[in-house]
Amino acid sequence: MEFYDGYEYKNKDFNCRIKVLAVGLGLSQIVLAASIVVFVLLRPDEKFTTSAKQNDFSSINGVLIIGGSKVNDDIFEMAFRDKSGDVDFCSIDSAWPGRDLFGAVGFSFDDVVIFCGGSSNAKCFSLSSSAQGEDDEWRETDLIGFEDGLQYAASLRLSKDEYWVVGGRNGSKVALESTWIFDRRFNGFALGAKLPEPRYGHCLLRLSPEAVFLVGGRPLSTTAFIGRFESNSKTVVSWFPQREMSTHRDGAACAVLDDRHGNREVFVAGGSGLDTSEIFELDKGRWRQGPRLLRPFHYGLGIKWSKTEMVLLGGRVIDDDVVDAQDSDEVSVYDHRESVWRHSKRMRRKRAYFAGVALQSPQQFCASG
Repeated sequence: MEFYDGYEYKNKDFNCRIKVLAVGLGLSQIVLAASIVVFVLLRPDEKFTTSAKQNDFSSINGVLIIGGSKVNDDIFEMAFRDKSGDVDFCSIDSAWPGRDLFGAVGFSFDDVVIFCGGSSNAKCFSLSSSAQGEDDEWRETDLIGFEDGLQYAASLRLSKDEYWVVGGRNGSKVALESTWIFDRRFNGFALGAKLPEPRYGHCLLRLSPEAVFLVGGRPLSTTAFIGRFESNSKTVVSWFPQREMSTHRDGAACAVLDDRHGNREVFVAGGSGLDTSEIFELDKGRWRQGPRLLRPFHYGLGIKWSKTEMVLLGGRVIDDDVVDAQDSDEVSVYDHRESVWRHSKRMRRKRAYFAGVALQSPQQFCASG
């Protein structure tokens, strides 16, 4: 998840309390249909060594965290940057409808957040703070075209109005190679180009306005791909296989980070219950081993915290000696300049397989003070 977007912004410390108001997004009109939309013309080169800007959106100041494998109540959390620049959390109460969001995918648009799928759930839930004078509540609508559910998909913001939803698995636990574009202007999904192979529990990262990086996931795969957007298309239709990782990783955390020399590299942490990491050197097209994590990481949430930092939240603790695996509330921060990890404040709840969406203005959901 891209928390940092290339903009400088003032830090705020929030003592949070949710104030949410429902809006009708018309998600019951969601349809799956072929769609061709205009994106950006490609350059013919295959180089990815230049320092491209992050997605040009407004400053993102917080991440709304919801759900998890053993959390099915109305307790939410907000992760935000405190005055010292470290990670902090606040608890949030809301009139949650009580649905399980185990492995859901989330979107955020201005003051509206949307969570879709999760478990065998064929629903979307929307929440907004834009209306006034309404009761606090979530709006529940059918996820048309995903009647068998959707889990463990990856998502990437394409523009201020669109997200790209990639892969995942259905309620029958079948891996998907389909992709979709959610456009809030039309309140619906449109089919995109297929992945080079079915995947769920994978990472999808933006390298530049024209290129993305796909890595990890199940069925167990070590192959990475660089995908290019082609003219008159909003989805990648050209995929270029890269060198393989040393081991398969599903449920890993991934981010594009700058090293101490300003080189942009893909950092892949944990996954499959591992405490190891790997780094893809974009300028050389090869992998190298990264620093060992402070703990094994499996289906938690990875957040790009700055140009050089990534934060790992929660996840499933996998131990061969423990039959009933436990979820974690641990938080660790990685600095790619120094190749070091450090512990940070714990989350308010233990969570794994949970969803999170980046918010541009968390104060719209949390009362400061």
